[in-house]
Amino acid sequence: MKYYFVGIKGSGMSSLAKILLSLNEEVRGCDYLETFYTENGLENIKIDNLNNYLLSKEYIYIIGNAFVNHEIVTAIKNNYQYYTYPEFIKNYFQKYIFIAISGSHGKTQTTKLLAHILDHSIGLIGDGSFKVDDNPKYFLLEACEYKNTFLNYNPDISLILNVDYDHVDFFKTEEDYQLAFINFMKKSKICIINSTDCKINYQDAITYSKKDFKYQNGIININNQDFKLPFKGEKFAENFMGIYKILKLLNVDDNLIKEKLKTYKGAKRRYEIKIEDSQIIISDYAHHPNEIKTMYEALKEEYKDKKLVVIFEPHTITRLEKFIKEYKNVLSLFDETYLYKLFTSVREIYNVDKVNYLYDYLTYKVYNTSIKNKLKKEKNIVIAFLGAGNIDKEFQNY
Repeated sequence: MKYYFVGIKGSGMSSLAKILLSLNEEVRGCDYLETFYTENGLENIKIDNLNNYLLSKEYIYIIGNAFVNHEIVTAIKNNYQYYTYPEFIKNYFQKYIFIAISGSHGKTQTTKLLAHILDHSIGLIGDGSFKVDDNPKYFLLEACEYKNTFLNYNPDISLILNVDYDHVDFFKTEEDYQLAFINFMKKSKICIINSTDCKINYQDAITYSKKDFKYQNGIININNQDFKLPFKGEKFAENFMGIYKILKLLNVDDNLIKEKLKTYKGAKRRYEIKIEDSQIIISDYAHHPNEIKTMYEALKEEYKDKKLVVIFEPHTITRLEKFIKEYKNVLSLFDETYLYKLFTSVREIYNVDKVNYLYDYLTYKVYNTSIKNKLKKEKNIVIAFLGAGNIDKEFQNY
């Protein structure tokens, strides 16, 4: 079949395009000309300028979540066969055992690690990467809750890592947010839930909690079996416990799990580390206060004797305003904190006065060239570039 992706550089769309190409489908797409980190692996796919898109009866169109209101969609809906991104996933991969990883935080790293461990699987991962094994039996999806997208699916197995109020531009109350996860659980044949971090009614789910394992210095002990994790931090250990529950349902051997853990390299923009001279420089997608706290705790455990510096890019005005006190408190944990220009999106209108007010409330200096030059001269420090927007480009630039 021939597929045309509207918004092919989106993280999920990019992964899906690469999967279909690996499955010998014909793929083409359109997007903005701007370069995105998700483009690695799209080199052999023709990508049109979004302002010069192709319309042809030869193609089935797949519409990315960010483009559902774009002018191209009106033209497609009137004359061409199309699917939205979640509709296509639900239909195309229904012949596989469908495993969905959800939660407010940690989905990408968890999905990628599960795909790395589980043989005979296809993995669609939110950092723009993918996996396609020979003779696949399982389909693994990072299932996002934003705009209730994950309610399009009926997973054979689902994992909910945590439920921590977010996406306040769409979910107007915490109760609305929790209800979305309850409904996702109900749509799953088997649901596994981290009862430590999921404050929802999970009486019909398989549960796990901190009581089910012991963690110390990068080693998690489950049922008297030690597993050396690729990253430190108790939150990462909690997420691995969820993976382990899935793998045991699928009868995966503990020794195989241990061997696979030795070769896991991590997800793009998730605890991504570069070392220059005596500086450890990190890029991470963390943009919610509790994600930042998790990152701080992991860095403190790993680099307890080093100065910890954070350069944080707030993601959307609505999120920053809703959790402004929490941001101020968690950013104060670092030895030095600097703010990067706020990332906004088509979700909202950029309000300069409100952003300035929120930045003044936080009190931290705005990152600039002179601060960058000052940091360049320092020795034996850890610098974390955190955020879900353009901050990775500054990380690469640094």
